[in-house]
Amino acid sequence: MRGSDGHNESLFSTVRLGDFVPTNDPLRPIRTWTTEALARMHECLSAMCEADVKGGRLSIAPEKLVRAMLLQVLYSVRTERQLVEQINYDLLFRRFVGLSIEDEAWNHAVFSKIRDRMIEHDLVIELFNATVNMARAKDLLLGEQTPALLSFLGHIATDNRHALVVNVETTKATGTAERDAAAAMLGEMEVRGQHITVRADEAYDTRGFVRARREIDVTPHMAQNVTRRGGSAIDG
Repeated sequence: MRGSDGHNESLFSTVRLGDFVPTNDPLRPIRTWTTEALARMHECLSAMCEADVKGGRLSIAPEKLVRAMLLQVLYSVRTERQLVEQINYDLLFRRFVGLSIEDEAWNHAVFSKIRDRMIEHDLVIELFNATVNMARAKDLLLGEQTPALLSFLGHIATDNRHALVVNVETTKATGTAERDAAAAMLGEMEVRGQHITVRADEAYDTRGFVRARREIDVTPHMAQNVTRRGGSAIDG
């Protein structure tokens, strides 16, 4: 028997937003941590909510705004308009921010205005400090002042004409990772009806890299490293 394609809206619903979020979703612990950090910022939040010289009352709870800003960073949402649109239809976002299914998301212009007030009251700095203090209290910080070590590299290949990203790669920092990743990424290129060339800085001017590129019919146009032993690998 074939089921019906229609559906009926229920007048009342007992489903909670949390029922739609997987138990292992990474936003669950992030929301718990953020909520605890915001609870430690009572004085700062109260000062922000007090009427300033312009007067008026905040139409958005600052806690909700902070969580929304975190979503914008975590998911690389480019504008406040797009963020508000996504909060409107994304149940995961709604739960993280603190909106129910029936709540209407705020206007993006109001969002931008209140965000500026957050910056004015150093709310973001206070959130960072509260997060660090929480990590210290939970014994999550080692406390040793060790130097930063380069461990991973991100590689991006872009089209020269329109600067569009055509390939990306992440590798460990091995000392030759840039050239190795470039070789792999160029080997994956699909170019139709024309010869492919590649531009890079002088760090790629090695005989092995240049020879390997020519073997796959890729012409290297790189800055010459004339100070290296044996001279540049680029002829002319």
